[in-house]
Order: sequence, then structure tokens, then C-alpha cells
Amino acid sequence: MNHGQYPPYALAGWVVVIALLWSVSACKKESSRAPGSSESGQVEIVGVGLQLRAGQPGESVKVQDVVSTSPAAKAGIKRGFVLLAVDGKPTASETLRECVDSIRGQIGTQVRLQIVDPETAQTNEITLTREKIILATRQPQTLPTPKEAEGIKTP
Repeated sequence: MNHGQYPPYALAGWVVVIALLWSVSACKKESSRAPGSSESGQVEIVGVGLQLRAGQPGESVKVQDVVSTSPAAKAGIKRGFVLLAVDGKPTASETLRECVDSIRGQIGTQVRLQIVDPETAQTNEITLTREKIILATRQPQTLPTPKEAEGIKTP
């Protein structure tokens, strides 16, 4: 492999992120707001508050981030934990998208996660109840037009 190429698994997480951003962008073009979003720049999702990332093929999914007020955070799940299974199905045999879809569901329903804390090598099975989670979104900033920029002073 030359230095300009990346193995397919290195880009897998970015493909999911790009696909999600594209779908939200497409929704915004079709309507004044993305589904689940509000005028205050927030998006509502139903889940347990985990952001996941794919490992190499055949490896389990890892926790990339945890929403601070989510069921996952309240249960003590932290960034870097390894998600071995969702409702008994091993994550190593599923795509990242399939894992995310398995964790999402109806408000008030439960999902069973088998996780490993890599620091202690301790495996735990945790049952979480899905909740509505509100995420703040960032609005894209636009550069001023040349006319607007004329009055801007730089240090």
C-alpha cells in the first residue's frame, strides 16, 4: 500500500458520517428543517446516547463518544469502551450501520449491551432504556461577501 492510500476499514467510520451528513443536508433542502430538528438548532434522536466507530473487519465496535446526559452516560459507559454485543448479537459480525440501527428504537423500550472496559478488561452486560436525546447542532458559518468584508478590521 502506498502512502496515499488507506485500508478500507480506516475509512468505514467516515463513510457513515458522510452518509448521515448528506442525508441531513438532503432533508434540509427538501424542507425548511431536518426531521427532528427545531428552530433553536437542536436535533432530537431516540437512543441511548452513544456515538460509535467501526474497528477493523471482524473487530467489535468501539464507543467514540457518549452524550453527557444520556442513559449510556448514567450507566457509566465511557469513550474507548468496546461494544461486544447488542441484544445478544455480536457487533464484530455486523456493520457499523447495523449496530447503530440495533441500538435505536422506540422511546421507553430497552436494549441490552455487552461492553468491555479496556482499562480493566471487565465485561459487563447493561440494559438501557431508550430516551429522547436532544443534540445541539452547529450552524454552518458563511464568509462575508466582499462588500460586507470592507468594514471588517483585522488586528
